[in-house]
Amino acid sequence: PAVGIALKFSADSRTLVCTTFPPHGAPAGDIVILNLVSGIVFRAPQVKSFQIGMESSGYVAYMQNSGDLILRNLAGGAERKFPKVSEYSITRDGKLLVYSQDANGLFAIRLNESPAPVPLLSAQGRYDKLAWDEDQIRLALLKDHQIYTWDRKSARAVLCHLTLPVGRVVSDKAILLLSKGGRQIFFGTAAEAVVPPPKSEVSVDLWSWKDDHVQPMQKVRAEVERSRSYRAVYDVASKRFLQLADSSMNEILPSDDGAYAVGTDDRAYRRLQEYEGIYEDSYLVNTATGERKLVAPKHPGHLTWSSDSRHTIFFDGTDWVAISAPEGQSVNLTSRLGVKFGREDYDAAGRPPAYGLAGWTRDGRSVLLYDRYDIWRCPPGGALCANLTQGVFRKEHIVFRLVRLASDDPAARWI
Repeated sequence: PAVGIALKFSADSRTLVCTTFPPHGAPAGDIVILNLVSGIVFRAPQVKSFQIGMESSGYVAYMQNSGDLILRNLAGGAERKFPKVSEYSITRDGKLLVYSQDANGLFAIRLNESPAPVPLLSAQGRYDKLAWDEDQIRLALLKDHQIYTWDRKSARAVLCHLTLPVGRVVSDKAILLLSKGGRQIFFGTAAEAVVPPPKSEVSVDLWSWKDDHVQPMQKVRAEVERSRSYRAVYDVASKRFLQLADSSMNEILPSDDGAYAVGTDDRAYRRLQEYEGIYEDSYLVNTATGERKLVAPKHPGHLTWSSDSRHTIFFDGTDWVAISAPEGQSVNLTSRLGVKFGREDYDAAGRPPAYGLAGWTRDGRSVLLYDRYDIWRCPPGGALCANLTQGVFRKEHIVFRLVRLASDDPAARWI
């Protein structure tokens, strides 16, 4: 796999922290910490990741290939080592370090208050996937196929009691996600692992013209299908579990506030993939009840939520269409503009893909869309779109695109 590097400045812009490309054959490169005022450079080998508080310049935490987590004070250079760490997270405000050790449990260190680690969960096991809500008030984590949650004001992490269907477990491969405000935890469930029967000496491939996929593709997808998980939700306040996705709707994308999700079902169109294109039906899903409402039948694009969770948008092969939540009403945003939003040079089977979506405004009142050259600002309610670049780039055949220089900064999530 391709190897990249990470590079971040401290909040006060006095320190630069980055990783280096590993030497040939080495599993990881170094970490380099440069004091931009004094010019002093610190370097440590075999570092696979690091984190730094985006709103505070006090500390950096980095994980070495050995599993040792090092917490370094950027001002004085003092370091503390925590051995055999499986997961870790420095909060955006730089005030808290949370880490787990499979042999000991889950711990928190309040960086500017007390140097002593505070146990949040004292239990051996396999710890995975530390995930915060948007404000980093509530933390969720996975331990031995069970979900725990912790509020920063609480003393201990607590177990989420889930009543899963017989034969299913919380997946350790699926994404763990919290809604805005930490009210809901989204996770995946999967079939409980079973011991496979001994292999037979005879190998036979059975197929039918009615199969969803041709035989070679079935072989490619076999491992994916065996490890597939389906998204579920746990409501923290009501302590209620609800399975949202299943074999009839295997993809679920929740909005930021978690009230609704978009679900997709491609079963009716799988045989078309070989000669026409990829299509899916999309549904608006109520995450409190599981109710599904078909809002976009047979379309080639994925739906994207607005930043205020009130609309979702997709490209139908010709135009951009917005759908309101919870009403499920659709509005064509671009049919009146007189320019093409699908690739004009596309010469393959199926509908052309879009030139792209630049993003939503922070308040969710507009979405920024690309045609071949220009950028349009479109209100999702259907009001007339405005050409932000005024068509001058179309005249000169110059392609105009927005570039985020700080894409890893949560504050720069929306334009």
